[in-house]
Amino acid sequence: MNEVVTIDARHAERLRADGEELKKTTGGVDDLTVALVANSPDCVKLLDLSGKLLFMSAAGKCALELTDFDFESIRGSEWAALWPEGVQDTIRMGLSRAKRGSRWTLTAACPTATGKFRVWDITISPLYGGDTMSMEDRSSFNRLLAISRDVTTAWKAGERAHAVIPSSCDEPD
Repeated sequence: MNEVVTIDARHAERLRADGEELKKTTGGVDDLTVALVANSPDCVKLLDLSGKLLFMSAAGKCALELTDFDFESIRGSEWAALWPEGVQDTIRMGLSRAKRGSRWTLTAACPTATGKFRVWDITISPLYGGDTMSMEDRSSFNRLLAISRDVTTAWKAGERAHAVIPSSCDEPD
């Protein structure tokens, strides 16, 4: 028997808003995909093959301290250019590898929109399936998926494995 749980209004609104935005950006996705993205605590981004930002999840906007208005001002921008200068070429390298079909990971620092220090675990991968492509057909894709997880607390505790911390992003006291 499936149990049904009622969620609070704020969470329901986040699910609705993410779903509408994701459907608008992709031309339509199913409700399960919408729920998976909306329920992730990570910053989920959809990029085109040139690395331009098409979509960011509500949790991502929250983690980066972006309003919807702020996001609209960066939609369509090169995602790598939104990172500190010392990390941009590394992000571009990861995008290039993902465009060749490989998953790529990195840990790097990037401040939030309000300037708060954050360290992110980033995974960039080709996004197979969606639109008219089948998940079984792994020979082509037309978008990239970038997922960033805030690992600042663990990084500050010294649990980092391979952090790339640009000198232009100073850690606060």
